[in-house]
Amino acid sequence: MEFLRFLSSYRTDFWNTVFSVVTLFGEATILVAPLVVLFLCVDKKAAYRAAFAYYFSALLLNNIKLLLKIPRPWIIDQSFEPVEGAKTTATGYSFPSGHSQSASSIYGSLALFIKKRWAKAALAVLTAAVAFSRLFIGVHTLADVVVGLLIGSASAILFSMIRIDEKGRPVLSVILGILVAFSAANGFIAWHAGGEVAANTHDIMTVSGSGLALALGYFLENRYIRFDEKRGSWIYHAVKLFVGLGGTAAIRGALKAVLGTSAPMNFIRYFAAISWIMIIFPWLIKLNQNYADMKTAKAEGITAEEQ
Repeated sequence: MEFLRFLSSYRTDFWNTVFSVVTLFGEATILVAPLVVLFLCVDKKAAYRAAFAYYFSALLLNNIKLLLKIPRPWIIDQSFEPVEGAKTTATGYSFPSGHSQSASSIYGSLALFIKKRWAKAALAVLTAAVAFSRLFIGVHTLADVVVGLLIGSASAILFSMIRIDEKGRPVLSVILGILVAFSAANGFIAWHAGGEVAANTHDIMTVSGSGLALALGYFLENRYIRFDEKRGSWIYHAVKLFVGLGGTAAIRGALKAVLGTSAPMNFIRYFAAISWIMIIFPWLIKLNQNYADMKTAKAEGITAEEQ
């Protein structure tokens, strides 16, 4: 707490605003964008590695949160106040830091994929900035942030070395599915118990639902769908991103209006939203690519006959 008080002595309106913006780069809604770009347009294998790194580490982290139940700094010391508005990005228990884990797992995976040194350095700086922002705005202790960084970084390194199976063997899907089942059961039991613990189960149910969609999507896309992410013009890629991200946001919003935002409903909402981007939309892309191939083959056949 003394370190947080030291940092709070440097707060100004300017720096409060700067780090309140920087911390958003550790939010799942922003972090999903580079993953979708990788998956739909650049390199599916790299996207899978980053996604598995994120979900394995996020599920581990959220189970630790529920196990240890360490409260936020302003609850530990009621005389301490975070930056105004910072509590909106501080959901669930404090230890370890989810933003630090998210940033280090995804940006770390991207850094291991990208060849340019300046890009690697930029991603490392961004990860450190997100972690520091959690301290500066007063929503995590130093221990929270350090452990979150270690969990995310270790996961990024681990999955950078794992072979992505193009034949769709379900090993990774099964392992992730088992972890999802354990996490969802843990979260549901805690939610059903009610009280303070129930209010801290939204994150684990959200990650469990979207993690299940990844597990299914990895198997189904590699085994049956197999769309070509690199195919098409930049306009085609732009349309894919617009429809992919827009569809995900629309599904989340529509189900929120229908189902609400309880922890179990978050599981369903995020499962549906990530299933769109990992399964349904790739299937539609593959249908479009097959149709284009048929038209091309037909046109070539007509040309050959005319000759």
